[in-house]
Amino acid sequence: MVLRQLTLPGCDWPIGGGPVPVRPLRVIDLFCGAGGFSEGFRQAGHEIILAVDQDEDALATHEANHPRAEHWLQDVRALRELPRADVVIGSPPCIPFSRGNPRRTLDASLCFEFLRLALTSRPAFFLMENVPSAGTILPLKGVVIDATEFGVPQRRKRWFGGLFPPPWRTRSSPMPTIHDAISRILNTRLRNGFEQRINSSKPAPTVVSHWAKRGLAVPFSVEELKSLMGFTPSYRFIGSRTTAISQIGNAVPPPVARAFAVSMGLHFRERPRPGPPMPVPGWAQ
Repeated sequence: MVLRQLTLPGCDWPIGGGPVPVRPLRVIDLFCGAGGFSEGFRQAGHEIILAVDQDEDALATHEANHPRAEHWLQDVRALRELPRADVVIGSPPCIPFSRGNPRRTLDASLCFEFLRLALTSRPAFFLMENVPSAGTILPLKGVVIDATEFGVPQRRKRWFGGLFPPPWRTRSSPMPTIHDAISRILNTRLRNGFEQRINSSKPAPTVVSHWAKRGLAVPFSVEELKSLMGFTPSYRFIGSRTTAISQIGNAVPPPVARAFAVSMGLHFRERPRPGPPMPVPGWAQ
C-alpha cells in the first residue's frame, strides 16, 4: 500500500502547504472533534487557543495533535462565555439534520448554542460547518461546498455559515480520485442505510461516522481514510479502529478548513476590531 501526499491541483502547494497570513489569528474550536477544522487553521499559520468537546476520545485526538491549545472536556450548554478570540469555528452535531437519519428532528438548539458562545468571544469571524440541510433552517448566510473543489479525494458536500470571507477554491484540474490517494484499485458497494458506490477511478463517497459500525465491510484502513479526508500521514488518531473511523467521519477535511483560514488571514488586516456582540436572529435573549 502506498499513501501519497497529495498536491492541490493547479498550484505547487501540497495539502497542508502554501502561503500563510502575515498576522496569525487566535482561534477557538467548539465541537472540535478530532480537530480537522483546527488542523486546517493551524496549517494556515493561525493559533488554536482553545478546543471544546464532550467526546473524550475525540478531544484526546485533538490534544495529541494540538498540544499547545487549551482543552475543555465540556458540554457547550454548560458554558457561559468564551475567552476573546479573532475566530470561532465549530461543527455542531449533524444528526438532527442528516438525511441518513430516519428519526431526524431538525433540532437546531446546539447550533444556536454555538452562535451564543461564539458571539461572547467578540470575534472578527465565526464559521459553522454542518450538512447542507442545516443551511435551510439556520438564520445565517452560508455556502455549500464540495471537498473535491479543494483537492480532497472525497465527494463531501457541507454547508458553512457565519461571518467570513469566501474561501479560495484550489482545484483547477480533474478531481483527485481514490487511486490518487491510496494507490489501490477498488470497485465495491457499501450499505449504510443507503448505498454508497466505491470506485477507485473516482473520488470516494462521503466518509460518514456510521462507517464505524460496518466493521471490516469498510474497505479502507484508518491510514487510508485519513488520506481520503485530507489529513497528513503524521496526524494521530487516539482510540480503537472503530473510534478512529467515527472521528474521521465527523471531521472537517483540513484542506477545506485551510482555504477558509487563509482567506480570513488575508482579510483580517482590512477589518476594524469588532464591537460588542449583536443579538442572533431567532435566539431568545
